[in-house]
Amino acid sequence: MKRYVDQHVAHADAVPAEVTLTLDEVHAAIDVIGDLHKKYWNLLTAGSYVQLEAAIQHNWKAAFQVSRMRADAPDDLRRP
Repeated sequence: MKRYVDQHVAHADAVPAEVTLTLDEVHAAIDVIGDLHKKYWNLLTAGSYVQLEAAIQHNWKAAFQVSRMRADAPDDLRRP
């Protein structure tokens, strides 16, 4: 990745080289960055991550399961 950035982003070579970076290499690089983040987060904060991906911590459907209209609301507000 460093070679690609040096040639295409930082220096913008006049004759661009063929990109040989594969998706598996990108995934591996992201995993390494995640592992480093977890390691240094633990060292600096004495905390830890179970996973780096975002996870919903509450019932997000609850807002749609309760009526937000008062029972004594006028009929013109109740109709779509």
